Amino acid sequence: KKCTGCNKKVPGLCPKPECFGKDVVPFYDFTVSFTDHTGTIDRVKLTRDCAEKIIGVPVSIYETWKTDDITECMDRVQLERYRVLFTTFTLPNGIWLQVKQIDPWTPSLHDGS
Repeated sequence: KKCTGCNKKVPGLCPKPECFGKDVVPFYDFTVSFTDHTGTIDRVKLTRDCAEKIIGVPVSIYETWKTDDITECMDRVQLERYRVLFTTFTLPNGIWLQVKQIDPWTPSLHDGS
């Protein structure tokens, strides 16, 4: 869960006094690696929209799933044939990539049409 006041991960209510009364909301927090014939890009963060598109459900439903449901979903998700658009940003611990858009790959996407 994440505090809407300070945007930090919290286990329950945010302990910061300035966040008193702010909502704590569920969110997807995935860091993934992408690999193709040119190599691997590690530590890629997915936006909520991209994570929901891949998983197929909003985070409010996902957070109610049991371990078996999550395992079944992850077994179903195949990222082998997707077009991925990235944004880069710099943090103190290095440069990170964030997936801004992910769509199933089709020949028309490859042709640019």
